[in-house]
Amino acid sequence: RVAITAGNQTHEDKNASLQNELDIFKRRLGDMESEIEDYQTLNADNNDVLKSQKQLLRRREEELVELRREYQDRVDRQEEATASVRKQAVRSSSEIEDVQEQLRKLREKMETEK
Repeated sequence: RVAITAGNQTHEDKNASLQNELDIFKRRLGDMESEIEDYQTLNADNNDVLKSQKQLLRRREEELVELRREYQDRVDRQEEATASVRKQAVRSSSEIEDVQEQLRKLREKMETEK
């Protein structure tokens, strides 16, 4: 009877040890599951941030295209205005030369009439 009791105690000790190991594994499994959930949440948050950053980048690229377009329009208008001013300057210069020529002819005529 003592041997049976000792044998039972040994089995109970082994069962207790196995149950303890099982409890440890369950806790570790729970910790790992919790850690996986944390990573999944973090991943979802990072995906949201990435999506938001991509949208912001697209908007900035669109704004840049619009600013380039506006800049080019201004450059074109400035070039047109400069060309117009140059044409007017050439016309004015030609008109001045014509008037100077007329004055010269008038002076000559007045000199010859004296």
